[in-house]
Amino acid sequence: MRIRRTNTLITLAIAVALFAAACGGGGAKKGGGPSAEGVNPGVELPAIQVQQQSAFALLDAAGWSAAIGDQVSAIEDDLMAPGECGSNSAVSSARTITAGGDKLVVFLHACDTEANAQSFAQQIGGGAPTATVQQCTKVITVQPSLGPDAQKALDAIKENGGDPTVAFQQSNDRLQTEATKLAAALKAKVGCDAGKTVFEIPAGGADPCDVTSLTAAVGEPVTISHQLASRNTPGVSCRVTPKTQGPFTLTLACDAQLKKAVPPTESNARFATDGHNQGSRATPVTDGGIEAFKTLSIFETKLRPDSNTVCVLVDETGQSTFDDPAIAIAAKVAQQLKLKFVDKDTFISER
Repeated sequence: MRIRRTNTLITLAIAVALFAAACGGGGAKKGGGPSAEGVNPGVELPAIQVQQQSAFALLDAAGWSAAIGDQVSAIEDDLMAPGECGSNSAVSSARTITAGGDKLVVFLHACDTEANAQSFAQQIGGGAPTATVQQCTKVITVQPSLGPDAQKALDAIKENGGDPTVAFQQSNDRLQTEATKLAAALKAKVGCDAGKTVFEIPAGGADPCDVTSLTAAVGEPVTISHQLASRNTPGVSCRVTPKTQGPFTLTLACDAQLKKAVPPTESNARFATDGHNQGSRATPVTDGGIEAFKTLSIFETKLRPDSNTVCVLVDETGQSTFDDPAIAIAAKVAQQLKLKFVDKDTFISER
């Protein structure tokens, strides 16, 4: 049997505040979620996808009973509230009183990164009789205590002139054992999602991460992954790793992205004024009908996918572009790359 409580959000909020006070907050920078509104085109979003599992839903009463070795007839659901281990985190709580009179409270913290979860678990610790475990982006804390009847029995020993020390230690040992066993059982039920990074391609922009055309240009299989653009921003950046050759990074910015830059610009102006294309070390390249400049390790090309669209592609070759093999591959990539345009704001999730 389970009981869903609807009047405990205040209690949970106080508990969250106490946790925050004890650990100094979650330590993650604040930021919005993966929404198209208010996001700079082509940049990485803060964007970890948090799976908000409920502490109440992990195990039923029979599962709690089996874990701790004492009868649990009902579980109370304390619902979910904003968490303290990241800007997109959440915390939920559930509680029960066992047949033996012990009170068990479970907090499930869903953090927005695994690093935040690890830090948070270390901060809140596991002072006896408390158990804290981490599972990827989740942190489970079990806080046991004596229920009203058990506490009265302990108090009665002292009131009758006895020494409660032994009984108190036995109670603490029992509570610690229950907390440890329950934490382990709940951990086994927690989904392990290490989180995803989300990248945006704005409407009218294009993605340079096309495996088929890159494989053809390089001449061997490649693997790709998106990354935060550090050059040619705002743009979409792709790390390309050939099977045997050195990796390189492509960053593509088309008119749709550049017109949203601050200050706004467009591809022809970007290509003409880019510092990489200026000075004595910049050498023009026109082989194969392309329009490009090369410097020591940068190969920058102006692309015209169609009569109405112009883009700038920056290839950070990872090796000298004055070497014939490097310039040959960079030129082939510029000639053969198939750009994947999007007609609406598009979000790409990668682990």
